[in-house]
Amino acid sequence: MVKKILLFISIIFILFSCTNQQKQTEKQIQTVKKESLAVNPLKETDTIKVNTISGKVMFKNKYCDGGAWAPPEVITSYEQETPLSNSTILLKNTVSGNKSIKITTDKKGNFSAQIDPGTYNYFMTKSFDQTIGADFDVSDGLIYNKSFGKIKVTEDPKTPIKIIFHFNRCGFGQRP
Repeated sequence: MVKKILLFISIIFILFSCTNQQKQTEKQIQTVKKESLAVNPLKETDTIKVNTISGKVMFKNKYCDGGAWAPPEVITSYEQETPLSNSTILLKNTVSGNKSIKITTDKKGNFSAQIDPGTYNYFMTKSFDQTIGADFDVSDGLIYNKSFGKIKVTEDPKTPIKIIFHFNRCGFGQRP
């Protein structure tokens, strides 16, 4: 009989402890919910800032003489910066390669795009104006997999971004 009474008391004690623990856990959950809602509640009038960048995409050819001599003025005119007009380029985030954005230029090489802050590699795409005089070879498709440089997009970009593609048919897109 004493064993039954002790067993009964033990069971009641365990049930009471479990119920008490459950109530404490529920209170903690409710407190966390209230605190997380109070940290930064959004209102209907709140707006989320979108980071818009703008700038110009240019290209620069590298004179490749192949052994032939050219006057300095020919080399200078060939190697001047020229707008990469009516073309699409690809920006890929250097930290998260899956974050990428295509930007399209107008007839003067200008662009505007919405993009998250970060550092981005820039690439050519198959969509470019083939009449602009850029000197690069697309026959093997390698040019589309090569990064031509990096740009850094800040939280609040105020200065236009300048992207320059250096094309060198002799040395495949190398910078001078």
